[in-house]
Amino acid sequence: MIYRVPKSPLPAAGVSTISVEEMEALLTEWFDAPVVLTSSGRAAILLVLQELGFNRYTHRVALPRMISKCVLDAIVYQAFPVDVARTPRAETDATVFYPQYGFVQTKAPEGLVIEDRAHAFFATLGRPAPKTFAIVSLPKFFSTTTMVGGVMVADVDMARRLRERRDSAPKKDTRTIQEESMLFRATATEGTLPRLYTARLLNPRIADAELGGLPTTLFEMAETRRKRAFVMETLLQVAEPLVPPGWAEMLAANLPYALPLLAAARVLEDMNQNLRDKGIESDIYHVDVSRDMFNPSYTRMLLIPYSHATEGGALTDMTDILTRYAHRSI
Repeated sequence: MIYRVPKSPLPAAGVSTISVEEMEALLTEWFDAPVVLTSSGRAAILLVLQELGFNRYTHRVALPRMISKCVLDAIVYQAFPVDVARTPRAETDATVFYPQYGFVQTKAPEGLVIEDRAHAFFATLGRPAPKTFAIVSLPKFFSTTTMVGGVMVADVDMARRLRERRDSAPKKDTRTIQEESMLFRATATEGTLPRLYTARLLNPRIADAELGGLPTTLFEMAETRRKRAFVMETLLQVAEPLVPPGWAEMLAANLPYALPLLAAARVLEDMNQNLRDKGIESDIYHVDVSRDMFNPSYTRMLLIPYSHATEGGALTDMTDILTRYAHRSI
């Protein structure tokens, strides 16, 4: 099924008009910090751990309990994962800091940090601290032709070292790049994405031809953010009574991966079914309502995806459904 509003913007089929070096320069200017592009966000995590000399038999990385498989896949190659809520900081070598689904955390870890911003590209989190590596994932916010990720670092020397390590991986030939792009675009209807995960995890190299669909100027990137902000503002206007208390301002400022709604279980299920019937790829997840991965409080929330491409009839259907349920909650 092709959703009118999928979890991520639909993949593009265009040709790249920007080089890896140009895209890195653009992102570096956007974030005001050196950025190294990789074949995926998970590949960036593995690349960082390898450069830091981590070993899965001797290094421990603390993670939040609700973390995606792709992050675990990268971590277990180079370190042993432990629960951040149960493991003292002194007993770990690094911490994965995850704003779950882009919802900004209320507390930050100390020491060596891998900040997973895969769901928080437009968040106002600022430049990484000296011992922080911030991971980004572009397909969740842009209509790309394939997986593209990267890592934001605090200094240019580390960026240089990461690029050298990335570029020491084998080059992919044109046929491989085309096949991976076809698999990525087929994901929307065939669920074939897992076939790409391992290949792009183990080879972090990225080619110019794989950057199709990405913005090529700061203006285009800002326009994507502006359109995303408009959709979030539109949804918040009708759904704020259903948003977790105290979250509305954070959502409007940081434009996370999805809009979270909190209600009774049956209400969430009804809303979810109504949205999915209209082609909105919403779903119910366990979300940390405290936004504190060191002392989490997980509860069921409905997450509604949106993007810069959410407009017209789809946006109207979303607001109509949310308005009905919001009025019932008042």
